[in-house]
Amino acid sequence: PVAARVAEIMGVKLDSSAEPKYARVMCLGDRARAVELFEYRGIRDCRAAQLVGGGAKGCTYGCLGLGSCVNACQFGAMSMGDDGLPKVDDDLCTGCGKCVAACPRGIVQLRAKKDSVNVMCQSHARGPEVKKVCSIGCIGCGICAKNCPEKAITMVDSLAVIDNSKCTRCGICIAKCPAKCIIDYAKIEPALPVGAGCENLASCRGGEGGSQAAS
Repeated sequence: PVAARVAEIMGVKLDSSAEPKYARVMCLGDRARAVELFEYRGIRDCRAAQLVGGGAKGCTYGCLGLGSCVNACQFGAMSMGDDGLPKVDDDLCTGCGKCVAACPRGIVQLRAKKDSVNVMCQSHARGPEVKKVCSIGCIGCGICAKNCPEKAITMVDSLAVIDNSKCTRCGICIAKCPAKCIIDYAKIEPALPVGAGCENLASCRGGEGGSQAAS
């Protein structure tokens, strides 16, 4: 709806054949799950923090949580959650990519809504290293890849990568993942907050939903 309105204002035709894409924050390492090495007191900007020892977060691949992506969004589609991670409202997201460009770690990515099953981690560190700094990061065990009946998952430098063109959303990888870092966005209910006792988003937010209300 927002994309259509923007196209109307700009006087351009919206390509209805193109698959709409939405911003996804590919990290679940919030304050409760990810280790911070020190208290960052500098400029509230992820790019600035990245220059200061790589940021405060123990995981060098994780979201720095300072909201550069939120500030870059011109449509109010992103906000910072109380858990320290950015949230995306699909109803307002136009897929412009400004948030993607603003993230110094490549964590914010554009994904088609149909490509709903995602590994919510970007770490290429080995399993033991991941566990030291994050309780919900991909440990590179390969269990998801071994159990995928469609062979849609491959391991790339210790990180599980899903080929959405092959994925049938059977949910086996989600059930098998010991780190609980694989989720299906189509099964996220935006009205319910993620509780401290939840294993992952899919288990916290049952039902059908359309926005990345929590990560």
